[in-house]
Amino acid sequence: MEKVKKRRSPIMERLMADMEQCIRDNEFSVNSMMPSIRVLAARYSASPRTVESALRQMCDRNLLQRVPNRGFKVLENGTSGNARIAILHQAHGMLDPRPAIAAAIYNRLDFYGYQWDSFDLMERRPELEFLKENYAAVIFARQLHRGDYAERLTRSGMIQVIAGRETDVDVPSSYVDREALIRSTVRMLFDMGHRDIALVVRHEDRYFYPRMIRAYHEILAELGLRDDENSLAVMRHDFELGAYLCGRDLLNRSHLPTAVIVSRDYQACGVHQACIEKGLVVGRDISLIGYDDIGWTAGRDFLTTYVEPCEELGGAAVDVLRSILTGDGGMLQREVKPALKMRRSLAPIVEF
Repeated sequence: MEKVKKRRSPIMERLMADMEQCIRDNEFSVNSMMPSIRVLAARYSASPRTVESALRQMCDRNLLQRVPNRGFKVLENGTSGNARIAILHQAHGMLDPRPAIAAAIYNRLDFYGYQWDSFDLMERRPELEFLKENYAAVIFARQLHRGDYAERLTRSGMIQVIAGRETDVDVPSSYVDREALIRSTVRMLFDMGHRDIALVVRHEDRYFYPRMIRAYHEILAELGLRDDENSLAVMRHDFELGAYLCGRDLLNRSHLPTAVIVSRDYQACGVHQACIEKGLVVGRDISLIGYDDIGWTAGRDFLTTYVEPCEELGGAAVDVLRSILTGDGGMLQREVKPALKMRRSLAPIVEF
């Protein structure tokens, strides 16, 4: 059955139309606080609940901003104050999730009516003073490594949100809980009969990897599984070559795993090549599971992987930003859960 859109009452329409006219006539001036709900209710002979509902709908249209413990503030030119948003990202090609996350940010900002500009930090890093003078907030399409630029931006006090936070920085964000993911993945493999489960990661001191490694050791201990020098392999070089060398080293150790978890799909490509050279058939002799559904260059009909929720990460980050700009007190951290695509690289251990 088609859902019928709820219409505003005539009283609500009259309230909003009159208050908008008062803003245009400067009776309710820009950057000033609206009269209290009690005063407006008396002025329009309406219930406080109806007045508050009208004010909130005007917030949705970026005419007002709710200020906690104070009331509703009139915004300039019908926007969220200086509500032009700067989007900072780094383009790394088609095998990286950043372009998809950035596209989701653009779409959600357009949906809410915000103006925005996008900056590829590989080409230009806008000066902090320029950002503070021209933008209400900054939103990152995936987190930057915490270098000098990011640190100075944080110290500047400018509102910032991360779409796809990967470290423990105290910044409003959307994120995937990679600790919970590694625990559930190991437990799934355990339930499929695997008892020797290896993990391949990149740069054990960066991004989410320290927490991911800690969670991996914890779940192995909880399940009573092998956890020694044969279990964890850390890449010393980037890209597929680094994953290949790491996988080759892993498969030449004294104890061969029955399943390998990698933290990105491009790493699965390197490990898969190492398995081929070892004479192992992935999906039969050894199982392989990745993350992102983007970096597997050989096609997507083979690798079992978690799909990077790019659209959800970008959209949730904009929702967080909007809750800050409108002052509605929403959650500042939004967890997004990735979906698992079961394919041919993963198989149970079959006992004969």
